[in-house]
Amino acid sequence: MSSLPDTDEEIAKLSSERAHQAKKLFALHLSEAAREDTIAAIGLKPDFLVHCGYCSDSDLEAIRKEEISIAITPRSNAFYGLRVDYGRLLRLGINTLLGTDNGMVSRPDLFAEMSFLYLSAKSCARMDPEKIISMATTNWHQVF
Repeated sequence: MSSLPDTDEEIAKLSSERAHQAKKLFALHLSEAAREDTIAAIGLKPDFLVHCGYCSDSDLEAIRKEEISIAITPRSNAFYGLRVDYGRLLRLGINTLLGTDNGMVSRPDLFAEMSFLYLSAKSCARMDPEKIISMATTNWHQVF
């Protein structure tokens, strides 16, 4: 689901309820371009959140306590000029997932996403290639 500022509150609640009733995943974009209400997002009981680039440490701690995973989309963030410290999620112990975002921004290619994350992380904070592969593969088992 799109972020809460872009969605009617009742529609967001109903979408969450219906997804859970149908035993489907419910995901929500959060704090992609600016900080948003993390507590309201957590209240919808998402299976995972997407982006969270502008969450504060206290926001991320609340997400971690609820054991909610966060999917990151590095190529999309780069397209929009957003600088996100992905290593912070790992340091805080959040299950971090790697995914693709908007098909109009970049093609849905997880290998390209892994390569981009590895190359971009080399310039600021070294990220272990094995962690990147886990983000794209085995970390998802916690969501399903």
